[in-house]
Amino acid sequence: MHLFCPIIMKAVIPVGGRGTRFHPWTHINAKELIPVVDMLDGRIRAAIDLVVKEAYMAGITDALLITAIGKSSIKDHLTKQQQVGELSNDIRLHYTDQKEPKGLGDAVLCAESYTKHEPFVVLLGDDFHDKNPILQMRQVYDKIDKEKFGGIVITQKVELENAKRYGVLTVANVGEIFEVKAVVEKPEHPESPYVISGRYLLSNFIFDYIKKTLPDKKGEIQLTNAIKLMLADGYKFYAVELEGKRYDVGEASGWFRTIKEIGSNFYNA
Repeated sequence: MHLFCPIIMKAVIPVGGRGTRFHPWTHINAKELIPVVDMLDGRIRAAIDLVVKEAYMAGITDALLITAIGKSSIKDHLTKQQQVGELSNDIRLHYTDQKEPKGLGDAVLCAESYTKHEPFVVLLGDDFHDKNPILQMRQVYDKIDKEKFGGIVITQKVELENAKRYGVLTVANVGEIFEVKAVVEKPEHPESPYVISGRYLLSNFIFDYIKKTLPDKKGEIQLTNAIKLMLADGYKFYAVELEGKRYDVGEASGWFRTIKEIGSNFYNA
């Protein structure tokens, strides 16, 4: 039977977190507005500029930013960037508030009415890349069987002792495209070096499973736990290993390394 496979045109960008790792700076400023160096031209940008640009360069026409009360500065900043031509107006930016930071799954659930029953991509708002991971996921999407399609994630292979900071994948058929067999959020003793690297392409069925997902010990709804429920119901998830490099500016040490590495290419005296 021929299955209709819609083109992925929409992105969801969760940016509602409190940014506690950057206190006291984030008492006033949104973490996603932290200055970084654009690796293409050496100009100073906000981190969120590069995330939105990644979506636009992959052909995304609409992006929904999941913000929070008190983080209107993100909308103000991006609106101004489009007004002065620093960001293209060809990507339409939409905004909604997550009532409180209750985890990535809860943030994604805020996009249910926006996605219109189509697959969509999720981009975390505090990292960016030198090669576009959305294009990688789209290439995988074009190749796979869409029967009971659940999603595609970008993965990286890390040292086992570092894997406990991430959602950890158990994968089979290791090659160009991995098949995801299991996922666990930040395990104390990870058994796999493959971790989720902040980019997802998800079936719209994810919303039904987020609603079934119980809060964790911190009271947060984890997207990985919704994926786990889908896997148990026979939905298929795939992973593709990141090409190029991910720059994680979600904590101070990663931000400093990023500034130092990219900035040195342009500003060495």
